[in-house]
Amino acid sequence: MAENAKRDALGHWLPGQSANPGGLPVGVGEVRKWARQVWEGKGRAELERLALHAKKEEVRLRALIEICDRAFGRPPQQLQHTGFGDGPLAFEPAGALVARLTQLIGERGDPDALPAVPAELVPGEERTP
Repeated sequence: MAENAKRDALGHWLPGQSANPGGLPVGVGEVRKWARQVWEGKGRAELERLALHAKKEEVRLRALIEICDRAFGRPPQQLQHTGFGDGPLAFEPAGALVARLTQLIGERGDPDALPAVPAELVPGEERTP
């Protein structure tokens, strides 16, 4: 019940309330501080040394990627959206969708109660002047 007191009737948080009142877990701040100190101390120089002088190409490449990520940020992740069966996405024109929905509703209810679909919205049908 105390949780409900922190929200209004619509479920919105009241001013001054937090969804995470405890903040970050204990120790996260110290770890971040330590990581910054390492980076500012020897970390950056070591990464640059690895990028330029490591014997293995994969180590040099990984060091360069880390430097670029810190300098420019990580690149946005590419997402690929596919349709049914990993095929291309299929978009149905709005008119065709309206016609099909009207047809389905008509099959399940009273067809006379549904408005007629204009011919220009029905795919494959020619308009008559």
